[in-house]
Amino acid sequence: MSLNQHEKGGSNSMKQNKQTNCYWNSINIDNKSAMIAFYEYYPRQEDIDKGITRIYHLGFGVGNNRKQVSEWMFNGKQYIHHKITGTSNIKFLIWAKNQILEFETFIKSKYDVGKIKIVIEGLDDRRFKVYKKGMVKYGYEDLYGWNKMLIKVI
Repeated sequence: MSLNQHEKGGSNSMKQNKQTNCYWNSINIDNKSAMIAFYEYYPRQEDIDKGITRIYHLGFGVGNNRKQVSEWMFNGKQYIHHKITGTSNIKFLIWAKNQILEFETFIKSKYDVGKIKIVIEGLDDRRFKVYKKGMVKYGYEDLYGWNKMLIKVI
């Protein structure tokens, strides 16, 4: 399928993986595969005190095929772990951005009680800068801590 068919989720909307407690989606572009997953974590007490009832951390990977990316995402296989090749297509980043925005709407409608925190981390400075440039305009804030993170509470 083309990017246009998947930009807003298309016919292939979020799926749930109950084993890993996440929602996910994938796409194939130019003989490569990408997958995005939103892993649910329990809120810490400081989050609960702010009315946050759910926290989702974003996972995003690109690989040679869906099986490779899926094994890394869900089973911890090390095929693509922390590899930086620079061969990814900008179309994957556009697709991921649209998936994040779709997820915000989806998860808020599914759980309309309390606030939901979404966390995006970059494995390195280069990735973080790209994510930050693309997501700050959608309300994600740069949080400096032990690791660089973008956070949005919806």
